[in-house]
Amino acid sequence: MEPQKSHQKQLLILSLIILAGAILRLFFLRGNNLWFDETSGICNAVNFFNFITSPVYNYRPLYLFLLNRWTEIFGITAVASRMPSVLFGIGSILLIYKIGKELFNTEIGLISSFILLVSCFHIYHSRQVRPESLLLFLILLSFLFFIKFLYGKKLIYLIFNLLLNILIIYTHPFGFSIALIQELYTVTSYRAIEKPVLKKILIYQTLLLFVLGILFFRNIILQKHYFKSILWWARVPTVAKIIETFQTFCYGGPKYGLETTSVRTCTSSVAYVAVIVFLALFIKGLYTIIKTKALTKIANSGNLIILWLFLPPTLAFLFSYIFFPVYMVRTFLICLPAFYLVVSLGINFNNRLLFKIAILSAIFIINIVPLNIIYTTNGNVDWGKVVLFMEQH
Repeated sequence: MEPQKSHQKQLLILSLIILAGAILRLFFLRGNNLWFDETSGICNAVNFFNFITSPVYNYRPLYLFLLNRWTEIFGITAVASRMPSVLFGIGSILLIYKIGKELFNTEIGLISSFILLVSCFHIYHSRQVRPESLLLFLILLSFLFFIKFLYGKKLIYLIFNLLLNILIIYTHPFGFSIALIQELYTVTSYRAIEKPVLKKILIYQTLLLFVLGILFFRNIILQKHYFKSILWWARVPTVAKIIETFQTFCYGGPKYGLETTSVRTCTSSVAYVAVIVFLALFIKGLYTIIKTKALTKIANSGNLIILWLFLPPTLAFLFSYIFFPVYMVRTFLICLPAFYLVVSLGINFNNRLLFKIAILSAIFIINIVPLNIIYTTNGNVDWGKVVLFMEQH
């Protein structure tokens, strides 16, 4: 009876977290006007089947296809167009809980889902007509099936994982790093993985990685001038850009990961407090991973989290110096769950419930200021008035 009560309590907490996450992502959704990227995304989606061979669609066709089908049913208003991102954002809260529970324990799952619930970085992109929210949802689902295969050994989990990795790279080119992370984890942790499981992963994942790698670099080489033209504003990353990435993970960052927006920066006092709190918890979480050889059911699960967190920014950093600048803070939303899982380990080192509640309350309070800015600041162009003006003149 006691385990059943505990399970019911956990389910209630998770339900409240998901409900709160839905409220924060739906609140005042129509308040900000559609801005340029959102408007162009809607236009591209509406004309998807007429221009499917264009570089625009080869770049991230899955999101535009889904948006095309969605707008056909629900229209192209600001709320309707943003709703898919909202739904994927809410779904991500559930998925990070599942991953935290599978890799570590239920408490880590609940803590990480709560942090994602109040994350300004995630909330901002869950309210945009852009592919980032879908991309993160697919990545979380891919990792969940990857972990389930390692633990459950059912081939169906691996098949779902491989299919999701294909969808991920057709949502955004950075998605290529996800299959690479899982492959590297398999190679580096081969001693902890049973031989039948290891053999299947290496065969299927390596083959997929090879095919995706050819498609990825072919796409980059053939459309190099196109990518350089749409990223004309990007600069070669510096240490300052890495620091901005960390700030964005902590409290949304100076521009919430969207370098072109005119949203005001967060107050310095809140920023300093946020960075100090998250940095302390992050260091403690990393120490826990390094100190403990086998954290959970799956040995060396910490290695998977570390690869997930550090590999995509490292690849983007190196690519920017070798080819052309592609380092964009907003894209590293794909690493945000890994960061929060490490922070959750830092919070969970103290078994006192009051300590955990105090830390999570502090994280929530820290995010109130940037959240208020997200909801109240409208730095976007009113394209509706622009269209009306053009029609009248």
